[in-house]
Amino acid sequence: MKLGRTMQTFMRTLETGTADEVEIITFASELGLDFVEIRNKNKYLDRTRLMQIKEHAENLHIAIEYAWDGGSLLDDDYVEVYSHHLDNANIFGSDTICRVVIDPHLIRNRETPIDYTIEEMDIIHERLINVNRMANEKEIVLAYENSFESVWGFTDILEKNPGMFMTFDPANFLNCEQQKKISSPDYVMQFYKKYQQSIPYVHIKSTKDSVLKDTFVPDGDFDWKTLFRLFDGWACLELPASEQAADCRKRISDSLLVLRNSLQNSQ
Repeated sequence: MKLGRTMQTFMRTLETGTADEVEIITFASELGLDFVEIRNKNKYLDRTRLMQIKEHAENLHIAIEYAWDGGSLLDDDYVEVYSHHLDNANIFGSDTICRVVIDPHLIRNRETPIDYTIEEMDIIHERLINVNRMANEKEIVLAYENSFESVWGFTDILEKNPGMFMTFDPANFLNCEQQKKISSPDYVMQFYKKYQQSIPYVHIKSTKDSVLKDTFVPDGDFDWKTLFRLFDGWACLELPASEQAADCRKRISDSLLVLRNSLQNSQ
């Protein structure tokens, strides 16, 4: 299993200029991590900056996985958005994993239904075929994260779209701030076991009693030790963002101590 972390934890400090992408990669190297997930929110990273990030990461033997926030598969301009980000992800080489969400706002901003409608699912199915073809041509792996979809809704998506890949985030399924109907942790584990062949990428964070925690905790809702025994892909620590760079670093360092202990005990 490859262990890394996302730049999302530093996103607020990146926006205010109190953190720097290159420094964040250096910090990951100091922590002995394998990779960093860059989060290109609203296309703020241009190709020149991405090339600088690539060069620095290669010098430190850190792999880069790519993610973006902004845009929806249901938007009319989805082809343009996906083409832009797939070109960016391609900078980091073939088989780069590209974490993406289907839609960042639709389910979140309405009371019902709690997942996509039949009509929306039809559009998603048609467009997934198209964007997966685009990704395959560039040898990029699109891995869709469960964001505000329920575990039952994402089950429908995977069943209706065989061949798609997923970024599995169990905390998103169990977080009361993201779900209108929360499943049990055992059911979320059953979901993982059923679809693990479609899951090359995992986001690691913790909920406790369905409340998102700032750090990874060993006694949270989800059974990470069991997952670590089963998973052999790319595991990315994704902690909530902080306003202060020092706090971001502490959250990550403290979480890695607990996480590595859990990994050791799961063997």
